[in-house]
Order: sequence, then structure tokens, then C-alpha cells
Amino acid sequence: MNKLGEGHQTWDTATLFVVSDVGLVYGSRDMVAEEYIKDVNDGTVLTRAGLQYLIGIPDNLFKVKIARKPPAETAGSNEKAREVAWQILSEMQAERLYLDQ
Repeated sequence: MNKLGEGHQTWDTATLFVVSDVGLVYGSRDMVAEEYIKDVNDGTVLTRAGLQYLIGIPDNLFKVKIARKPPAETAGSNEKAREVAWQILSEMQAERLYLDQ
């Protein structure tokens, strides 16, 4: 989670982590030990061990093939994001993504 400026930023919103070769991983601050949450210069991060812990809980994992991050020379392109979104919708056999309001 990026910070705007200096100071401490609390992770207080449940998050979906998009993880290549794994899928979508659900997590919130109360699900992991404090040792896995680190405050760094420009943000708050969940350590690799913390993410692995969340991945290990079957109810937190939505298995879907997520492509690896594209090479740096293609940074700024939305192509990969479109591919991932289309892949998720295809695997769900959905034509549109609806959000309950």
C-alpha cells in the first residue's frame, strides 16, 4: 500500500492480491501476524512469508491462471491488464463483471 507523504499508514482494508502462477488471494490485517506487516519508506507491505501464509488457507484462494509480469520495456501498457481481466471473466464463463451494490 503506497503512502502519500511521510508517516505511518495502517492497512485497514481487505485486499485481493494478484499473484502470478497462483491466482487471487484474499487477505486482511487481522488474518496475519504483525511480524508479516512492514512499514517501509513509501508504503506498508506484506512480507512474502505473510502472503504465503494467506495462500495456504484454501478459503482465501481463488485459483486462476495469472500471467507473469511483462518485461520492463512494455511498462505503461494496459495490454497485460486486459488479458488478465479477460482470462478471469472467461474462466468464470461471464460476459460482464457485476458488482452488488
